[in-house]
Amino acid sequence: MSSTSQFSFGPAKPVGALGVIAFLLGIAHAWMASMHWTHHQITSASFGYAAIAVLIPLSIAYAISGRRSVRNWNRTGLWFLLLSLVVLIPLMHALGMLGVQPR
Repeated sequence: MSSTSQFSFGPAKPVGALGVIAFLLGIAHAWMASMHWTHHQITSASFGYAAIAVLIPLSIAYAISGRRSVRNWNRTGLWFLLLSLVVLIPLMHALGMLGVQPR
């Protein structure tokens, strides 16, 4: 038996420029979607919509990117941006076409 732990983790991989840009674009897209829903008025509801629009794609991207020992934050950022575009645009426009608007 070895005295070393089988659960030792390597050093975390830093977030590169591509990952940072992907995260920022995804957050900006979520903010623009929330502004569309609140008819371009900054209210407390617009911050709530933006938070939800960030958390849904981010939680899915975090789950897709794998275990902590192999997680690559650049890949997580790109998944977040992709899911932000894929999920928010159809959801926002489809609900708008159905007449569902926030109060």
